[in-house]
Amino acid sequence: MKRFFTSLIAQQDHSAYLMGRMANHLGVDLAAVGQCQLGTRLIRMAGTCRACPNTRQCQRFLEAGDAGLSHHEFCPNARAFEEFRA
Repeated sequence: MKRFFTSLIAQQDHSAYLMGRMANHLGVDLAAVGQCQLGTRLIRMAGTCRACPNTRQCQRFLEAGDAGLSHHEFCPNARAFEEFRA
C-alpha cells in the first residue's frame, strides 16, 4: 500500500513539474491563472495535467524545444494555456 501512495505522489509531482515547465515555455504566469475564478481555473488545469495520458509527449516536447511539434497536438490544456499566454 505504501508503494502505491509513493507512486501516486510521484506521479502528481511529475505532472505539476511538467505543467510548470509548459507554462514557463509558453509564457504563462500560473500565479495569474491562480487568481482567476478564485483559483478554480488553476485547479482544473492541474487536474487535467494529472490525468493526462500524454506525459511522455509533453516531456519530449519540452526537452526538444518546439522542434516542429505544436503542444496543440497532444496537450489537453493547450486552449487554457493559450488563453493565459502573455
